[in-house]
Amino acid sequence: MKIIKIAQEILVNMSQKRVPLFGGVKNKINSDLNNIGDHFSQIPLGTIQTILKKYNIHLLQEDGTAWSGFLVGGKDCGEDGAEEQRATFDMAIKDGENKYSLLKCWLHMTWCKLSSGRYEVIKYIS
Repeated sequence: MKIIKIAQEILVNMSQKRVPLFGGVKNKINSDLNNIGDHFSQIPLGTIQTILKKYNIHLLQEDGTAWSGFLVGGKDCGEDGAEEQRATFDMAIKDGENKYSLLKCWLHMTWCKLSSGRYEVIKYIS
């Protein structure tokens, strides 16, 4: 089997000056993230990305490309090591045709597994 890696387009230069979110957008996003709840059968990355895209915001990899991947960790809530199940994502906002600016805020997430087998996921923009 031959594996072909497709190079992703770089959205932003990660060394550029970061810009803030204006007009209460951060509060609107956090409200939307809160409205989807905290307990899930799986970590709702697709839903979170859909919410962000509504505001022209995209998650980024460390190299400035669009984020892709998965999150791992199934520690039970309160179990040793559960606090290490966290991620912080850089973000960019599309502010023109194919023009992105690096944001001065991040998506923060933590997760752990409940006794029901569902995940408790805390997510917010800081």
